[in-house]
Amino acid sequence: MADPAALRESLADALKGEHGRYTLAFSLPGWQTAKRRYHLDVDIHLPLVTGFVRLDHRMRSPIDGRVILLDRHKGPQQSEGWRKGAYVFTLQNNPEEVRVEFDLSFSNGWGDFVTSVREVVSSHESDDLCRRLARLLVRTPEQLEQADSLCDQLAEARDPADRLAYAEALWAHARLLLLIGEDGAGAECAAEGAEQAARSGRPLSRRMFQSGHVLTSSLKWFHQTEAARQVRRSLPEA
Repeated sequence: MADPAALRESLADALKGEHGRYTLAFSLPGWQTAKRRYHLDVDIHLPLVTGFVRLDHRMRSPIDGRVILLDRHKGPQQSEGWRKGAYVFTLQNNPEEVRVEFDLSFSNGWGDFVTSVREVVSSHESDDLCRRLARLLVRTPEQLEQADSLCDQLAEARDPADRLAYAEALWAHARLLLLIGEDGAGAECAAEGAEQAARSGRPLSRRMFQSGHVLTSSLKWFHQTEAARQVRRSLPEA
């Protein structure tokens, strides 16, 4: 059985978030039909990706979105997983959603192949946001198994520190479940995590506070408002 502390650190590292400058090809909703490649400054805290998109050399617009996994598969020669992801987002003052799908295999044509080779044989790293998201998402099935195992190991926790560790594991599991479209199960994990955090009587670490903040916003995106309120109530005032 895997060490719970090691599993917690592994999941926390996978979900810790990052900031980066990327490009993304999409068409502006409402009036632009042709795709164009835009520059973005984003924070990635799965399942959320938020930040700014540069519409031209003078104008930047806030961008607010989430990532979901698509096209689940399980075959005799292939472990369970997902073939595609989608970044769904809105721009400031425009309620219409933009949806950009991407392949997790990095094999969408000759250009992807050449880029993959360059990334292997040199220090080159593509600035395409879809490629970055794909790299973050390919291990989701493994991370879901880790989160499920960790929650099982900590479910009978009675010590306050262990209860808080259980709460952190539940929140990590909830974020991963939202990634794969299991909104209801994610909301249940989130609410249980909030309850365990309260029952522990222990202050939240900075890492757990950040995860809870991301989870609150994520649950709102997925219209799980009651679970979002429960998580928010368990967070100390910033």
